[in-house]
This record gives sequence, C-alpha cells and structure tokens, in this order.
Amino acid sequence: MLKNLIEITKNEFSGDAAKEYAIDISRHHRIQASPGFRKSAQYVKSVMREMEIECEILNFPADGKTRYWTAEMPEEWNLKQASLHLLSPENRKLADFRDVKTSIIQRSSSFEGEVELVVVDGGDEDKDYTGLDIKGKVVLSNASPRRLNDLAVGRYGAVGIIYDGLNPSPPVRSKLDLPDAVEYSSFWWGKDSQKTFGFVLSPNVGSYLRDLYKKELDKGNPPPRLKIKIDAEFYDGSTEVVEAVIPGNTEDEVLLIAHLCHPQPSANDNASGSAVLMEIARTLKQLITEGKIPKPVKGIRFLWVPEMTGTLAYLASYPDKARRMIAALNLDMVGENQNLTLSILKLTNTPMAMPSFVNALIERIGKEISSDKEESHPLFLISPTPYSGGSDHFILSDPTVNIPCPMLIQWPDLFYHTSMDTPDKIDPLMMKRVGTLSAVYAIFLSIAGEKETEWLGREMVTRYKCNLLRFIQNSLTSLSREENDGLVDARYFINRALFTLQQELEALESLKRIIHSIDTEKWRNEITSFTHQEIQKLDPFIDNKAVVSDLSELEEKASRTIPQKIHPGPFYMQYHYHRLSNKDRDVWYNLRKEHKDTFNLLPDLAIYWTDGKRSILEIANLIRLETGFNNLLLLLEFYELIEKIGEIRLIKT
Repeated sequence: MLKNLIEITKNEFSGDAAKEYAIDISRHHRIQASPGFRKSAQYVKSVMREMEIECEILNFPADGKTRYWTAEMPEEWNLKQASLHLLSPENRKLADFRDVKTSIIQRSSSFEGEVELVVVDGGDEDKDYTGLDIKGKVVLSNASPRRLNDLAVGRYGAVGIIYDGLNPSPPVRSKLDLPDAVEYSSFWWGKDSQKTFGFVLSPNVGSYLRDLYKKELDKGNPPPRLKIKIDAEFYDGSTEVVEAVIPGNTEDEVLLIAHLCHPQPSANDNASGSAVLMEIARTLKQLITEGKIPKPVKGIRFLWVPEMTGTLAYLASYPDKARRMIAALNLDMVGENQNLTLSILKLTNTPMAMPSFVNALIERIGKEISSDKEESHPLFLISPTPYSGGSDHFILSDPTVNIPCPMLIQWPDLFYHTSMDTPDKIDPLMMKRVGTLSAVYAIFLSIAGEKETEWLGREMVTRYKCNLLRFIQNSLTSLSREENDGLVDARYFINRALFTLQQELEALESLKRIIHSIDTEKWRNEITSFTHQEIQKLDPFIDNKAVVSDLSELEEKASRTIPQKIHPGPFYMQYHYHRLSNKDRDVWYNLRKEHKDTFNLLPDLAIYWTDGKRSILEIANLIRLETGFNNLLLLLEFYELIEKIGEIRLIKT
C-alpha cells in the first residue's frame, strides 16, 4: 500500500505550483496579528476556495490581554513607515522598511526625531555601560535585542536600539558568511509594556557605523547624529487561523499544520511549508475525486497559523476538535535548495514523553522517498532526529495536549531568519518530495485498516530492534574505552535501554488510535524478550563495587519538590517575559548563558514530564535517560522562576 500511495501522490503533486504559492505568500509582510498576516490568510483561503476545498478564517482577539492556556495574545501592530538616516558627519540612509522589511525590529513603537548615537561594546552586561551616558540616545550593539532593550532602554535610559549582529547557525553560518544580511528580530510586548523601537543593520553597515563613530571620537568631534522616523500603532485587533478540511467518514482526524507568519519575504521560513500544505490539500482532493485513492475514513484537517499563538488559540477554543486528532505533522522550512542553504531535511521525532507510532511511519515514508529505486542510495540529505522544539509541534506533542506530532524541517539553513531568505532559495523538487511524504503520511493514517496497522506495528518492531542493536554496540564501545576508567557504569546504559523499551511499549499501544481493536501483545512480548536478551551483553561491565552515594543537598531539595502545571500545553517564556522583574530577567539571561548547551532543550522536556506527581529529581532522571544530559541545577532554577510568574505550582513534600 505504501509504495503505491507514494507513486500515485508523486505523480499528482506539483512542486512548481507549490513554489508559485510560496512566492505569492512571500510578498506579504506576515507579522503575527498584523494587516500583512491577514492578507496572507485571505490569500490562502481564496486559493482553497478555488480548489473547492472547505475553508474558513477563524479570528481570535489580539489585544494584549486575552489568554489561551500558556500564552497571552499580542496586540495587533501596524507599521506604516520606518527609516533611519545618518545626518552627521555624513548624510546616508542606513535603513528603510520599504527596502528591507527586516530592517526594523518588528513591533517597534513610533518615534520621530534626531538623536545621538552611542556604540556599546558587548551590551548584554551592566558593566558594559559603566561610564557611558546613553540617556536619550540610541545604542548600537550586537547583543541580543531583548537583552539590549532590557539594559540600554529599561535601565540606562536610551530611547531606542540598533542591532547589527547575526546569530550563528553552526556549522553553516557565522557573522562573516552573510555580511550583507539583515537579521529578523522582534519585540514581544505585554499590554502595559513600556514599548520602544529598534533597527537592524547588516554586519557590513554596522561595521561602517562603528568605524565612523570611533573616527569621530578619536578626532574629538561629536558622535554621529541620526534621524529616525517610525509610524506604528498598537491596538485591539485580531489574529487569524486558516482552517481547511477534507472530511472523513468518522469523527477521527489527522492534522497537517504550518505557520504562515514571519517578515517579508521569509520564503523558506515558512512560506514554503504553508505552500506545500496548500498543494497537499489540492493533491489529495484531486486524487480522491478521481478515485485514485479511497475517500478518507478519518478526516484530514489543515491549519495555517501564526506560529504557536495560533495553535494555542485554536486548541483552547476547539477542544472537541483537538480530542478527535489521532496524529499531526508540522511542516516548517521544507522547501530549501540544499545546495544553497546547506540544509538537511530532518524528520524530527516526538519527545519520549509522547511515545507514538508516528515516528516509525514518517521515517519509513521518508526512506522510501529519499532512496534511488535500484541502489537505495539517498537522493538528498535526510535524517531522522530526536525531538527539538521551536515550532508548533512543540505544543501538539505536549502530553496534556496529546496529539503526537513530528516535524519536517530543513536545518540548519544558511539564510535562516534573514533578509536573504528569498524565493530563489526554494527548490520545487524538494517541495515535491516533502509534499509527497506529508500527503502519504496523512492519507495512510486516514484510510489505514487492520492490515495496514499490522504492517505499521511490524515496522515499529523492526525499527526498535535496529535502534537497540546500535545502542548496545555504542554502549559497549563506550564501556570498552580505556579513558572511561569507570566513569560510566554499565547500569546507566542498561537503564537507558529499559527506559526506551518502556516508551516503545507505549508507542505500540498508541496504534489503537488507528484501529481500536488492534492486538499489540505479540509485539510487546517480542521487543521485551529481545531487549532483555541484548542488555545481557552489558552485564560483564557492571561494577558491583560501585558505591551508591547519599543524595546531595541539591538532589534532596529536588526530590521533595513536585511541580504541577497550571494550564495545559508547554511553556514558552516569550509570552511572559514582560512580566519578569529586572532581577528575574537577569536570572533568565544567566541561565541561558551558563547552560547554553542544554537550555533550549531541557526545560521543554521537563514540562513534558511534569504530570503533577513526579518530583523534579524524577523528572531530571527521566531527561537523563532520554537525552544523556544531567543538569539538575538548571531545572530547579527554571521551575522556581516560572513559579514566580504563576505558570507552575511547586509542592513541597
């Protein structure tokens, strides 16, 4: 069935049409809760209606106070004009929103006037401002715009900021790789935030301005002066979610989702995902109409959302629809020309707190699509990968939401979040590949009967065994190294294997979402027996002399603290940052800085494992089994910080 579905879908899906949709979307400046986003939503709806697919636009308040689960919706923002000119000692235009939409920090407030420039080295520490008078001036720095705004504007009185940095994207991008790129950056205000403005310059223009500033000061001349004009407004408005559906014969559904937002052009991020979603809808409807694939048993629903906020608003507003979704798939940055962007198509798994059949299915379809028919050689770069967050699957795969959702993403991307993410970087053949993969995933789950579900169960068992064999061999390699010297006991690897077994047992049970009556016991018994047989290979390396030490003071504290969630869904600090005190903003900044290797992953996983019963120590142990990382201090400080803003309750036992 799978190979047949792939061939039928591949013959119908048009990568060229998908690229044209992406080009059309990329013409809109699609900031969440803005007129530009609304126009892009209306465009998607109009195309869906032309295809005779059921489609509507859902409106949600954008007023800075309406809350959906863990997120406050931002006010609507309309930017009419933004320009930055150098007045002295030279006359030059530095930035203009009409030319480059990312040259303004999105959600900047209005300002008009002439101001003095101050260049700050660093800019993310209080000490960087020692001896500087920046009150009433504009600060140029390559520090994080949010941190720069906290310090330069919030604490030391600057009226605005200019950012000339470029976040590295290892291993494909450093500041030197794109000297003319203008990075996408945005403020995220609360209703009562003290709003300000900011511009973004390319590294080249930033270097020019820095050199000019130094030369003038070295000559004993006044610092450069700037002319700024920004016409922007914030108001109670709305934000939109586009919803389309191909109905099935039952209430159950499969969800395909892509975020529609980001600045013009943001072609790959994420006009590409939104466009592929449009062509998937057309392709499936056409194949169903022509009788080439069966009419869906489970409906197929499509959502084009403002990233994360739209997903939260939709799920919180339509819980009955959410409960009917057996699985989902998130398409984010999927159209890359890999020769230009240096990307890999990653099949991002669900977190282990959300075990599911979806990972085995998406990986098998990906393998079928990526391989040469004769030699099984990969035709492009593709790789299954463990969970990482950053997009709407982050919400759907939370156990309290309970919609298992892998993500397809091209990562890293040389042009990510810059003005150079343009349609010429999109490859229609890649869009065809991803579109075929995603469409087959959806229609397979929609029409799968007992025979197909049995095949998927067998696929899961085979995948599990292969992964376990590789894990055991890697463990033996680690334990055999001379430099190990007892640093890692075999029990650690045995426990990881048993943990993975437990999650796979639950993943097999999730097949009942497809066919309620499916019997999984034979597969459960098979992988249990196989696992216990394989882990015996690690027995010779068990250190029976290992001493079990008492709990440290930190571990004792964590063992007696049980976090409880206040709202469904995961936690994203961006929606709450404006509520932090200056002291707590420093704490958050230092957490990111001190734990940079694990900060973007471990807090996500911790929230997923938070069930109101486990202690922080138990959660930390689960995360170590899932990832290999052990960072109890980060988790304790993270939980304590979000308790302060009312997003978690810590129960002391």
